Amino acid sequence: MLGRATWVAISETLSVKCLSLEDIIGLKLQALVNDPARELRDRADMESLVAAAKQQGRAIDWNLLGDYFRLFERDNVLAELRDLHDQTCCERPAGIAG
Repeated sequence: MLGRATWVAISETLSVKCLSLEDIIGLKLQALVNDPARELRDRADMESLVAAAKQQGRAIDWNLLGDYFRLFERDNVLAELRDLHDQTCCERPAGIAG
């Protein structure tokens, strides 16, 4: 994770090293597995991160996310995130067949 972190300028004189979206989601996943009481909050955060990436036109490394979700045996949660992304990404106006 730290090897994939990148420097991001937050002002003219200050930069911080930030994890990738995928690594942040991986940490959110680990947090909800370790403390099930966090699940609603962390899943909402993951959904927000995926939605923000889509809105910004940023590619998501679904293979890396797959590694994390398989590690914690939460493939179903990954499938839900992917469906959410694909639905918001590829919605068609009513009446237009896919």
